[in-house]
Amino acid sequence: MIVEFGTWLVSFANKRKHQEIIEAIYANIKSKGDKFSELRSSRFYSTIEPELDGERWIYLDSYDNIQDYSDCQRKMLEDAVAVHLREVWETLVVPDSFRTEVWSEFQKHMWVD
Repeated sequence: MIVEFGTWLVSFANKRKHQEIIEAIYANIKSKGDKFSELRSSRFYSTIEPELDGERWIYLDSYDNIQDYSDCQRKMLEDAVAVHLREVWETLVVPDSFRTEVWSEFQKHMWVD
């Protein structure tokens, strides 16, 4: 399994608009389930950070393998609605705060389920 982590900051001033655009992004993905079938799951978490006057968000997306991850990333760049929503989203996050990492699972014998 491949897991992509993404983190970013959203100011309190953009909180409502940000929530709406995130919902639109994932409504688009869900409405095209066949197109984005490589994405196994996606989860969101946020934390309030008063010293930063905003929230830190994280998503965790999982894929079966690196090829599925690559295919889904390519399809996102080819989908006009996804591209437009991403452009709007970028205007709502704190500049230069978005970071991603891609990890692969290992050592399953050490997992606690």
